[in-house]
Amino acid sequence: RRVRTRLYFTSESHIQTLMNVLRYCHCVKDARTQSQSGGDSTSTSSGEKGTADRIVCPEVERRLRVQPIFDYLTQIVFRLYEDKRQPQKSPERYRVEVLFSPGAARDPSVPRAVDASELEPLEPLHEPGRPLTYARLQELLTPFSASSPGEQ
Repeated sequence: RRVRTRLYFTSESHIQTLMNVLRYCHCVKDARTQSQSGGDSTSTSSGEKGTADRIVCPEVERRLRVQPIFDYLTQIVFRLYEDKRQPQKSPERYRVEVLFSPGAARDPSVPRAVDASELEPLEPLHEPGRPLTYARLQELLTPFSASSPGEQ
């Protein structure tokens, strides 16, 4: 059985807010760790945060900084997969892909080529081929939820 949920936002500010949460959710944990330890214990020797600690990988982050504009039909897609070969309680049982497309890519004043796509393709925000576990995604996003697990 497949269950699909689609949420549509008509305001760019909602998309920007969701994207900012995805881009910077790891900073909440980093700030807590720094305040408790008195320093930065999560950086590598090059100063780059580890990609396992974030949703948006450094390459995608770089592209978003170069071109931060989201156009008509911007898409953020969460795909949840279940691996029934994994034990029921294993964090590896549920994996999440987080995909993004900035939307319409062409200038509307220029005639469309017959074979040209009007939308940028969906691409993973995380390291390609390395989706997040659902447990890790939940851990990163919980500080931004209206209620913590168990408070519902």
